[in-house]
Amino acid sequence: MNFSSELLNWYAENKRDLPWRNTRNPYLIWVSEIIMQQTRVEQGLPYYQRFISSFPNLKSLANAPLDSVLHLWQGLGYYSRARNMHQAAKQILEDFNGEFPSTFAEILKLKGVGKYTASAIASFAFGEYTPVVDGNVIRVTSRYLGIYDEVSKKENVRKIEYFVLQEIQKVKTPDIFNQAIMEYGALYCTPQNPNCQNCLFNMNCRAFADDKVNSTPLVKKPAKKQKRFLNYVYFKFLNKGVPSTLVFKRVQKDIWQDLYELPLMEQENAKKIDIVDFFHLPKSSGKILKKHSKIIHQLSHRELHIVFWECDVSLNAISDTLLTLYELIPQINLSQKAFPVPIVNFINQKEETEKRLTLDKND
Repeated sequence: MNFSSELLNWYAENKRDLPWRNTRNPYLIWVSEIIMQQTRVEQGLPYYQRFISSFPNLKSLANAPLDSVLHLWQGLGYYSRARNMHQAAKQILEDFNGEFPSTFAEILKLKGVGKYTASAIASFAFGEYTPVVDGNVIRVTSRYLGIYDEVSKKENVRKIEYFVLQEIQKVKTPDIFNQAIMEYGALYCTPQNPNCQNCLFNMNCRAFADDKVNSTPLVKKPAKKQKRFLNYVYFKFLNKGVPSTLVFKRVQKDIWQDLYELPLMEQENAKKIDIVDFFHLPKSSGKILKKHSKIIHQLSHRELHIVFWECDVSLNAISDTLLTLYELIPQINLSQKAFPVPIVNFINQKEETEKRLTLDKND
């Protein structure tokens, strides 16, 4: 059988209608590829549509404030993708006179762009014969070839890349081939419960013949996640009659860089007295501190144990030091800031609760 021709025939009949597949515009393709990294299509598609609506071209993205870019990205995770894309847009304006680079080698120079993304853009936008090897392609190929040991080993990476390179050279449309093999992995040769009985390639698939589909590809076990213990304080006070609070921007190279947070104390098993002392609050503030239930939020390399504290105080109770360290803003403006998802969820829940209480009082 001819692997590539069978694959292209299947794709012509079964491909999903996705907006970035109907264009050769490298900017639109780039945005889609960055958003879809580590993201399911169902989750990423609304983000893509909102992003393109707000930043329809390279210049609009490059000239946008980073806060605006991160605000649109809020909830998608892996925020370094957004920071790198914003920086790369500026890089294209400065180093390429605003023209998106048109070769794999040039695209690879962009901030945050690796081999996979450079291959995808070079292939989809400019028709280069650059194989796109993502997780879907690795899964299809390793099962088909019967690669049973750790798939990230150099010799296995070379086998997969060589196979895909050989197959892509047999077709006249390298962009369609790349889309097709990725689509096959996403729809048919899935991580769990692949449709092997109806698979185009089951007669030639080594993993299917050896009954090793479910254990292939073999991936390296991730390192144990580091636990961190975050205590956020949601201050509530009136500033000239306006309900207000304190926030700060996390600028250090750490989780959630360049996102906004509530005042933070990082400590396990914090008590009211710890919060009072850490934020230099009057001792009496401990009586009004409200502790919410702990939540556990998973990141790729971190397990975050988060507790929210609520402190309803007067502005006079907040020290000048605290007001210097944090930004004082009206609560109504919180939705304009880019926060990590756990903080967004907490703020939204607080707003909903306060709305219900207000309605109940008015009834």
